[in-house]
Amino acid sequence: MQLLSKYILFSVIFINFSPKAIAGFGIFESYVILGGNYYDLYANTTNPDFSNANLGTFTQGGSFIFNGGEIKTYKENQSGCPGGNVCGGKIYLVIETSSGTFVSSTSYSFGYNSELGVSGCSQNQKWDITNGSFNIISGLATGNYNLKINCDATGHQTSYSACDNTV
Repeated sequence: MQLLSKYILFSVIFINFSPKAIAGFGIFESYVILGGNYYDLYANTTNPDFSNANLGTFTQGGSFIFNGGEIKTYKENQSGCPGGNVCGGKIYLVIETSSGTFVSSTSYSFGYNSELGVSGCSQNQKWDITNGSFNIISGLATGNYNLKINCDATGHQTSYSACDNTV
């Protein structure tokens, strides 16, 4: 009797993630946490880059956990500056077959974590989710898949309290 193994191969396609900003607020760093490891989305750290990463081969029925993510934002709300507000953000995960067929998607909201200090007009903040337990490969058939991840921030470019713009 021959034992056949079934595998799921994950690659990453990271599409169009660049610093997101409009006058008044924006994102200046972002990360995703997969399988307990931090990956840089828009950051230049010692973490591995998510863009074009090969996330590995997984056995069907196994697990590959999305643990969370993080964004670092700025809001121009210092005296004499034009104004701005950040109210939160989200991280989006999209799974496609290697041929580009949509399989599934989900999103998670970032919670406020801490103030990071002031730089010029900008007050910097950290928003994150680190307790995620979503099994990315649950229910996937044997095959090759791409994982796309994007983040956004919600706020307002001139108000100190409104939350009706997204970058």
